[in-house]
Amino acid sequence: MRDALRVEASLEPVEVRLLPDVTGAWDEYVLSHPQASNYHQAKWKTVIEKSFGHKARYLLATRRERIVGILPLVVMRSL
Repeated sequence: MRDALRVEASLEPVEVRLLPDVTGAWDEYVLSHPQASNYHQAKWKTVIEKSFGHKARYLLATRRERIVGILPLVVMRSL
């Protein structure tokens, strides 16, 4: 059976923005999240970009300046 995701219900708005540079706050959030893996850490941005030549983009969701979600994205060309 899959683990249930815990969802925090709130009427407060969530701000989602593209990060120009990944900060230490990103890794702090990843390291504290039970469902995160090493592949979510900021260092993988450099690995993906230098090893494969892809562009990595990171989205950060915050509520009242507190990180509530992250989304690493990779832009790549494919046939």
